Amino acid sequence: MQGFPVSYGVNGDQYIAVSTGLGGGSPRRIPQLLSPDIQHPDTGNALYVFKLQP
Repeated sequence: MQGFPVSYGVNGDQYIAVSTGLGGGSPRRIPQLLSPDIQHPDTGNALYVFKLQP
């Protein structure tokens, strides 16, 4: 997980959003250093949003 969770409400429903991905230079280089013969994507960013139950 990269970043911080965010809580927000829409029309009386509550949600939690969490961003993911790689940050900084070092974590991006580790897969390439450990297995240079395998192509690794440069990004892995996503945003997960969860609706909370009442």
